[in-house]
Amino acid sequence: MKFLIKARIPVEAGNKSIKDGSLFTKMNEYFARVKPEALYFTITGGQRTIVFVVDVPSADKLPEYTEALWIGLNAELYWVPVADQKEFAKAEAYFATLRK
Repeated sequence: MKFLIKARIPVEAGNKSIKDGSLFTKMNEYFARVKPEALYFTITGGQRTIVFVVDVPSADKLPEYTEALWIGLNAELYWVPVADQKEFAKAEAYFATLRK
């Protein structure tokens, strides 16, 4: 199932990982492993924020997508299930039942 994940990195943890040189190493290793379909860097609430979409094959894989961000960057995570255009089109049959 696809999820949009927003990871907010607290300023202190972000500053520390930039100063010790680990931020880009951690991010590159993480994204090489989880293979996001889309990836954006922004700011929310004054904190460094990463927004990305991943396809999580099963619930037992969730720790692979969360722990590195929690442990490595003390990130605050928000997850939302999402559907791309092709997946949304498959829901047309359901929407048809609502018109009856």
